[in-house]
Amino acid sequence: MRCDRCDNEATIQIHIIENGEDPQTINLCETCAQNMMFQNFSNEDNEEYQYFQDHLKKLVGVFFNEPQTRTESPDDQKKCSFCGSSFSDITKTGRFGCDHCYTEFYEQAKESLRMTQGATAHTGDVPEDFREIKQIQDEIQRKKEKLQELILLEDYETAAILRDEVKELCNALERGTQ
Repeated sequence: MRCDRCDNEATIQIHIIENGEDPQTINLCETCAQNMMFQNFSNEDNEEYQYFQDHLKKLVGVFFNEPQTRTESPDDQKKCSFCGSSFSDITKTGRFGCDHCYTEFYEQAKESLRMTQGATAHTGDVPEDFREIKQIQDEIQRKKEKLQELILLEDYETAAILRDEVKELCNALERGTQ
């Protein structure tokens, strides 16, 4: 079997299955596999790409005898200022200590969700009764983010129009939930 990248002898075979379609097979030599793991691609901020890369590093690391030990970081020693729980406690129990833990451990929880779920935003189906409300909430969020960009760009005229659209959507959301 030959490497798909350099035509050397391939020692690693990766099968990629997307959306239930037929698997795509990639044959790689050790060098190309290592290079593939550590290359800087233009889409490295993409959550799905990062999720794939993290798991690929762990998987291929086993083949190259790289230790997978976890060292305790300063974030593991950080404790919630309200209840005293550490993120390590939260991961052991699967429960946050209090409502303040959500804000104090936001970054660690977000990374943990990305690693375990593959994303940090809900991408599944929404109940029929909630679908329209969810669409309005998502639209409000997108417009608020765009509004912040416009303010930073000092495009106040467009920002004012967008602000009014956000107010209308918030009013529609309020009418819909009563």
